[in-house]
Amino acid sequence: MQQAVLTRAKEIAEGLYRHEIEGVTFLLGRRRALLADDMGLGKTRQSVIAMVEAEAIRTLAQVLTGPDRSLYHIERSSQKGKFYTLEVIGVDITCDCPGFTHRGSCRHVHPLKSALAAEKPFPKGYKKILPD
Repeated sequence: MQQAVLTRAKEIAEGLYRHEIEGVTFLLGRRRALLADDMGLGKTRQSVIAMVEAEAIRTLAQVLTGPDRSLYHIERSSQKGKFYTLEVIGVDITCDCPGFTHRGSCRHVHPLKSALAAEKPFPKGYKKILPD
């Protein structure tokens, strides 16, 4: 496995300048990053290579472990005792409320996504129901 990783790293590095290799390495080592090289130094190239490689790594991790899946409930403001369900798979979050259905985004998703990304406690009103 280690030899395969080394071989893949050499394939990625072929044709790149040293600073581009460092940039790709920097991007792959983080979930979120800002690449702020000067104009003309290959930021787009580095970003595309890092995205392609990160997707391959994420896909491999999902094959090996399966996607992380969690379900959350939040009470509907218009109907007490009724809940919307938010499903988190990896970094994607969906909600079964009408706003999310129409716009692909809603006011329920944003606070949960922010809390999960920052590894902070869940916002008030959100209850994790799966996995226990």
